Amino acid sequence: MTKHTPGPWEQREAKTGFMSRLRLGFFLFQRSLTKDSAPIWITRKKESGEGAWLIAIVTRHKSTADQDEANADLITPAPELLEALKKAETLLNHMGDILNGLDAGTAEDVAMAAPIFEAVRAAIIKAEGTGK
Repeated sequence: MTKHTPGPWEQREAKTGFMSRLRLGFFLFQRSLTKDSAPIWITRKKESGEGAWLIAIVTRHKSTADQDEANADLITPAPELLEALKKAETLLNHMGDILNGLDAGTAEDVAMAAPIFEAVRAAIIKAEGTGK
């Protein structure tokens, strides 16, 4: 069971033409939202089909619109990317067991595969928050 909100996640742009208000402690930030300043919302549809859960907000503060869209594009498939990494880790383990059983892996193969395997494992640990 995962701790994060399960996917699929999707992107929605905030509506423009109204005032955005954000209260942080004693401070109230507000601005009129335009196409260039409206944040991108990362959401997941509710099971009931009505409304959505807010996962993240990609703001348009000091970055460019292209950066904001690229950041949103990276965040949106996170659940699917994590699942793919878990499957890749399982496959790497399985292939390693086969090669070890056949004594077919060379030192060069191990030197090439080890950093890839460790990168996959590190990314899973980071995404699941288990390395804290």
